[in-house]
Amino acid sequence: DLIVCPPDSTTPDLPRQTHKILEEICAFLNAEGGTLYIGVDDKTHLEKGIEDDLRHPQFDGSRDKFDLYVRNKINQKLGELADHCIRSYFDDEAHKAVYVIEIAPCPKPVSLDDVFYERRGTSSRHVSEDYLPTFIANRMKEVASLDTQRINQLIDESRATTSVEEEEQQEQNISAPYEYSTDFEEIKTSQD
Repeated sequence: DLIVCPPDSTTPDLPRQTHKILEEICAFLNAEGGTLYIGVDDKTHLEKGIEDDLRHPQFDGSRDKFDLYVRNKINQKLGELADHCIRSYFDDEAHKAVYVIEIAPCPKPVSLDDVFYERRGTSSRHVSEDYLPTFIANRMKEVASLDTQRINQLIDESRATTSVEEEEQQEQNISAPYEYSTDFEEIKTSQD
C-alpha cells in the first residue's frame, strides 16, 4: 500500500511511505527497469487493493487524485527525465484497486534527495559513498548499451512507419491531384 501505519505508530504516514515507494522506483530506474504493483502482497502475490489508501483525505476516493499525486511526486523528487520513463495506471483486470507503475531504465543515473538507489536481486538499496563512483561509471556503460539498443529500435520503427506512409502516399498520388497554395496565388497541378 502507499499509505501504511509505520511500525512505531498507529497513524498513517503518507510522506514516509511515499518516500519508500520513490526509493523503489529510483532503484528500478537505475537498473533494467521493472514493474511495481501497489496493492499486491509481496509475499503471496495476492491482490490486497488500495481502497483504504484511496479513502485518505488527500485522495477523497479518487483514483485520478491518487495517480496525480504519485506522478507529481515522481516528477518533483526524481526529475522530469525519470518521469518520462514511467507509465502508471490502475489495473482494470484486477478484482481490487491495484496501481501499476511500469518503469523503463532511465538514460541517466537518478537520485532521490541526493541518494542513489539500485536493485540488488529482489530488493532496493542505497548506494554507499564509497561505491558511488563505480556505480555511476557502470551505470553510464549500461546506458550507452541501452541507448544503442533504443536507437536501433527507433530506426527500425521509423523504417516500418516510413514504408507504410510511403505506400499510403503512393495510393493518394494515384487517385488525387496535388494542390499547392501560396500567399501570392493558388496553383493546382495534376499528374496528367
